[in-house]
Amino acid sequence: MTYEQLTRQATKTISLYAALLAEAATRDEKTLLTLYRSQFHMMSEKGFLAEAEEFRAAMRLPPLEREDF
Repeated sequence: MTYEQLTRQATKTISLYAALLAEAATRDEKTLLTLYRSQFHMMSEKGFLAEAEEFRAAMRLPPLEREDF
């Protein structure tokens, strides 16, 4: 695979990740954690939730309401 092909593939992957996280960020913490455990387990839970909070802030949504499971 050439450098250009790798760059295009990485861009598509990052765009898909951002789109999924942006949509997920509009949901409640329980739903976010379900998505994290099924799709985003390669990063820390804390980091994932922090990114979700950043998306929420950018969309002018209130911070997540933390639930005790």
